[in-house]
Amino acid sequence: MIKSGFLVLISLTLLSCSLPGPLRITPSQYLIRQGDTLFAIAWRYDLEMKTLASWNGIPPPYVIRHGQRLHLRAPAGYRKSVTRKPTVVAQQTTKRPVISAPKPAKPPSKTKPAAKVPVAVEAYPKNREVTWGWPTVGKIAAEFSSNGVGKTGINIQGKIGQPVVAAAGGKVVYSGNGLKGYGELIIIKHSEALLSAYAYNRKRLVKEGSWVKKGQRIAEVGRSGRDLALLHFEIRKKGKPVNPLKYLPSR
Repeated sequence: MIKSGFLVLISLTLLSCSLPGPLRITPSQYLIRQGDTLFAIAWRYDLEMKTLASWNGIPPPYVIRHGQRLHLRAPAGYRKSVTRKPTVVAQQTTKRPVISAPKPAKPPSKTKPAAKVPVAVEAYPKNREVTWGWPTVGKIAAEFSSNGVGKTGINIQGKIGQPVVAAAGGKVVYSGNGLKGYGELIIIKHSEALLSAYAYNRKRLVKEGSWVKKGQRIAEVGRSGRDLALLHFEIRKKGKPVNPLKYLPSR
């Protein structure tokens, strides 16, 4: 009886050791696992991706390697590099005027003027305010708390399969299930500072790199870890969770 209990204890210990989880070596270092992305690691530790990349000397397109160690804080002696453009001084030269014979006037052209090419505009604003809308319908089952563990957003109770829409226009920077505790997750970048996240989806309808408009359907409501039909919704500003109710319109 004692022997069988001992074997069960060993089995449970081995099982717990094999469970996937963040490989945080020290409070300030992280060991990259297979399938990790720099964006997902930054999100997990409430950091801006560009800041994390700068601390670790990782240039765009931000490629990381399995087994690589990342600094989760600014390393000792770190200084943010500032690229300065060289000042070019134009040299003044004296040119003698060249006198040439006048050219004969050309007859008026009958061709139509070339059409103006529209300037490409990014789908998310940089210097103006983002306009928000609710990501789905339903009552709020849990509110945001800056002090509560795991309360980095709000939970909106709904029905399985009901539409989840983009709360604002932007670019899908994450669409997957690699972040523990979020299930099927979508993250949208709306500006240089603002992101929104949609977790516990039953089905994701958009891919990474795609642009979405405010109100566009991006997913379907799924079940949380407590087997409740709800959407977990977050807004982050410069990598830090903020209260979504301060951004969403009153209803």
